[in-house]
Amino acid sequence: MQDVNFDPLVDRFKANIFDSLKGRIRRAVILDRLQRIDPFPEILMPMVADVGGGFGEMSLYFASQGAVVDYIDLSENMAAMMQERLNDYPQYLDKITVRNGRFQDLIDTPYDLVHCQAVLEWLADPWQGLKILCDSVKPGGYLLLTFYNRDSIIFKNLIKGNFRKAFSEEMAGDARGLTPINPLDKDQVFDFLTAENMMVDNWFGVRSFSDYLYPHVNKQNPKIEKAILDAELKVCEREPYRSLARYIGVIARRPH
Repeated sequence: MQDVNFDPLVDRFKANIFDSLKGRIRRAVILDRLQRIDPFPEILMPMVADVGGGFGEMSLYFASQGAVVDYIDLSENMAAMMQERLNDYPQYLDKITVRNGRFQDLIDTPYDLVHCQAVLEWLADPWQGLKILCDSVKPGGYLLLTFYNRDSIIFKNLIKGNFRKAFSEEMAGDARGLTPINPLDKDQVFDFLTAENMMVDNWFGVRSFSDYLYPHVNKQNPKIEKAILDAELKVCEREPYRSLARYIGVIARRPH
């Protein structure tokens, strides 16, 4: 097994995730969580790693907050699109560096904030990847991590009546599709972070309920979409909703 490269999946990912309600929920929840902390206290030019930077939305956001950003993505196509996109943001050309390749090989400096969104579950060895991310956080710095929640797969199979599959060990998707090869158990992730001297300040759900909506709910209706977004923000830190979310988000801090 090897790390999944999104080069063959870029168009599908853009249509099915990034440009869809799923992508808008993810961005809204993560930005809302970020605005509730100050990851750059009294730092003039904070250093940020945007691991799995994708189409660059978060890199652009961090640059707008005064950060110097290393955008990193395994996909050559994604990185090329981000480099081209920067032409529309000349004010950030000296703030964002686009790097193409495995982050495990490219991260070579400690950061004030390491942002890694929906990457670990696509790695052949997610635990090795998570250790590298933790080691890349400066004392006093933050890791903002989101990962595909294994429990959400179990719950989805249960409500569909796929009882045998729900309790099997076959949770991995096909590397040619958009279901990850290594969905993660949140408790194992939290234990790993603690062992790596990372303190979990906050954790939340991304798409806590919207993946389970009944088919008759018209997600294309702008008013209904807004209601869904508002509700996702309201329940993202509440149980039992966050534990059943498609993705789990974690804000962890390395003590001084």
